[in-house]
Amino acid sequence: MTNPKKYKRYKRGQIVCVNFSPSIGSELRQPHLAIILTKNDNPFSGSVTVIPLSSKNKKYYLNLGYLMENVYSIIENHITQLQLELVDIVEKNENDSNYKDSAEFTARIENIQMNITRLKSVNDLYANKHKESFAMIQNITTISKLRIMLPINKLDPLNYLVVSDEVLDLIDEGLIKEFVNHKQA
Repeated sequence: MTNPKKYKRYKRGQIVCVNFSPSIGSELRQPHLAIILTKNDNPFSGSVTVIPLSSKNKKYYLNLGYLMENVYSIIENHITQLQLELVDIVEKNENDSNYKDSAEFTARIENIQMNITRLKSVNDLYANKHKESFAMIQNITTISKLRIMLPINKLDPLNYLVVSDEVLDLIDEGLIKEFVNHKQA
């Protein structure tokens, strides 16, 4: 008997990047940010339901505000903290030639520089995402978890970004309006 394949478990409201290509006809294509809507995901399920996001305002899209607003400043703060840490290490060990020439010192400096480089690449990726986000209500879909792109490194905000309950409530209301034919008395 073989063990069933385990997939990453996603939290409802988590923001992920999904590669919708290849697509057929007028289906959504290319990578898009999306919000996980699946309520009780588990590691043995190979699919999740998502609602794609767009920065374009169309009358049938749902305005969710600035979901990615804080990402840019969070990354900038991390970069600044690492740069200060780098300066601090160098200044503290300016007069200690034994430590300054050690492998431990070199490894610490290289590690901080590598993390700064990684953060800058993440920053470049999200620099143009500081816009209003719109839920593409009509494009709600269930996808294979294999379509979800991995965060570019451990410092990528997509490792931990989750929308608020208010945003999920707004999406739920939009879905009900769009897909449920209910008449008020």
